[in-house]
Amino acid sequence: MAIDQIHRWMRDNAPHREALLQPPLTGLQIDELLTDSGLILPKEAYTLYGWRNGVANRECLFPGYEFRPLEKAVENLIRDWRDEALRGPHTHAWLFIFPVFLTYGGYALFCDMKPRATSAVDYDGLDAKTDTLADLMGLVADRFAQGSVFVDDEGELDFTDGLGPIGLDRDSCYRRVLEGDWETMSQAVLRIGFQTLAQRHAELAVHNSLRMFEDPSSRIWQEPLIFKDFIIKPELLHFP
Repeated sequence: MAIDQIHRWMRDNAPHREALLQPPLTGLQIDELLTDSGLILPKEAYTLYGWRNGVANRECLFPGYEFRPLEKAVENLIRDWRDEALRGPHTHAWLFIFPVFLTYGGYALFCDMKPRATSAVDYDGLDAKTDTLADLMGLVADRFAQGSVFVDDEGELDFTDGLGPIGLDRDSCYRRVLEGDWETMSQAVLRIGFQTLAQRHAELAVHNSLRMFEDPSSRIWQEPLIFKDFIIKPELLHFP
């Protein structure tokens, strides 16, 4: 498990940081914290918070990004992060689990009222990054395994060569959208690839997406994030 790899690195290389990890939450505690939000966390979020409930003192789990305790993440979700861009039957919000250290933005988990095993992670709730929280943690764990993380003279975590993007490669997703079956590829690949396609070849994006619009059984009507990107964001297609 990726989070265990990160934990081992902290234990071996930064025990003073490991000491800041907060005690895990039970499933019942997680449910209680979500009571007023009206949302359901995917199972993988239960796994993450069942490992540790964030890092104390708004400190980072990986360089530049806090690991926010669930109660704080939910407070911010209810107060600040509810996404008003999506209209229609879907109610959803973004849970900022890994916000940028002491500032705005970060990696946020998609949450709605539907039980899910996994859920998408976006940056700022706008820019698709991965299909699952586990995918994101795997990419972060790779940075630790590759020796890209170190402890600086002040005891803080840092990257040897800068953070760089964490997420799926946009050009790869773009090529897959051009060449593949949109109905079968993963949600993040489709969203990233479609966004890139729309920016580079708007007419082709419209033509291809009509295949999904015209099919009532298409996943576009069933997956709210795809629906949102294709329907609610015409600016991607440079419409007036």
